[in-house]
Amino acid sequence: MNAVASLGRRLIGRVQGIGYAAIMLFQVLMSLPTWKGFKLFIYQMYRVGVLSLLIITVSGLFIGAVLGSCACGCCAPLCRSCRFSVDC
Repeated sequence: MNAVASLGRRLIGRVQGIGYAAIMLFQVLMSLPTWKGFKLFIYQMYRVGVLSLLIITVSGLFIGAVLGSCACGCCAPLCRSCRFSVDC
């Protein structure tokens, strides 16, 4: 009798898991984005990506200038721990 009860418990567990997956699939299908939501998503991606480009460019410029001056040895007192310093 224990084998039948064990088999029943496993079968009920599998059916319950399939039910949870079906409910999640239904919720996903019911919450598909609308056209307005898609436009808002594109607008936010534009703001995050394109409008932060200036900040990324300026910080990259300054980091490149510091690494370049370390490599050239122009500011040796400031860059004593720089591994890239060479004699110009």
